[in-house]
Amino acid sequence: MKKSYKDKSNVVSYTMDELRGMRKKKKVSHINTDAEEAAIKRGISLDPDNPELTDSDFEKMRPASEVMPQLVKAYRRTRGPQKNPTKTQLTVRLSQDVVEFFKSSGRGWQTNIDKALKEYVRSHA
Repeated sequence: MKKSYKDKSNVVSYTMDELRGMRKKKKVSHINTDAEEAAIKRGISLDPDNPELTDSDFEKMRPASEVMPQLVKAYRRTRGPQKNPTKTQLTVRLSQDVVEFFKSSGRGWQTNIDKALKEYVRSHA
């Protein structure tokens, strides 16, 4: 049976019988045997740093945006639209060796292509 949590995330849980049924219908590629499952559970129980989460643990969880909004805001920060765009976005096909040359220069390689093209335009104007 599907089990939905408060945040309506994509978290679902299935019984072993449901998983075995899916295996027969080829909806999942591998189902652990009972021995494999026991070994996994034994490993989890022996690891004090990574205990298995319980339903109670899931109920206590809150979205990162509630717990650490500044961190989430900083992480999601993206460059917004330019106020006065000075460049035109386009798709161009370049030779592989040209791309490799500029990429090997590291960060800012696209800017370096722009500079090289500007220099070419200046010298041929």
